[in-house]
Amino acid sequence: MTDYFQDQHRRDCRSADQERPSARIRRSERLNDGIQLCLSLNDAGSRELAEKILSDEEHHIDWLEAQLHAIARWAFRLFGAATQGDE
Repeated sequence: MTDYFQDQHRRDCRSADQERPSARIRRSERLNDGIQLCLSLNDAGSRELAEKILSDEEHHIDWLEAQLHAIARWAFRLFGAATQGDE
């Protein structure tokens, strides 16, 4: 039964990890669309604001991807250490 819960937890974590970056990526895509609209309307003020928000969003995406990569590395190491005792 413990294996079932561990497997379910791993699936839940993977699914949550995959949702977060994709939501931020979609937000970045919408911001890019908004910047293009501002350019077509000659709205420099809104374009500058959207570009600042986009830059911040891209930094968040990079940070989140780095954190997810670090978590995956540590989880793999911990799982390997835990399973070595089962042999």
